[in-house]
Amino acid sequence: SKLYISDVLKEREMQKQIRDEIEERKLNEERLWHERIMEAVRVGDQEEEKRRQEALQRALHSKQVQLEQLEEFRVKYVTQKREERREGQLIKQRVEAYIEAEKEAEMKKKMVCECWLPYFLGHDFASGRNAKSKADLAGK
Repeated sequence: SKLYISDVLKEREMQKQIRDEIEERKLNEERLWHERIMEAVRVGDQEEEKRRQEALQRALHSKQVQLEQLEEFRVKYVTQKREERREGQLIKQRVEAYIEAEKEAEMKKKMVCECWLPYFLGHDFASGRNAKSKADLAGK
């Protein structure tokens, strides 16, 4: 019976030791599992941050391209409007010069007519003589 109790105690001690080892293995496995999960989370966070930075860089590049296009459009628009204004001013100057030339031509024509009118009114072209005297023309 002493042997039996001693055997039971040894058995009990071995079972306790096995339970402790099982518990220690379980804790080690949980710790390793936790470390793997934390590493996976860290890697996932890094990848997400990398994707976010890439998206930000694409957005910044797109914004820069749009700003450059907008500036190019603005410069082109302003240049076109200036050119149109310049053309309008040239057309205006040409029209004004044409009108002025027409007025001068009309005045010269009028002056010629006024100078020659007495001659034409008082001249008999068929006979080549003056039909009326200056006094007759002055009276009319």
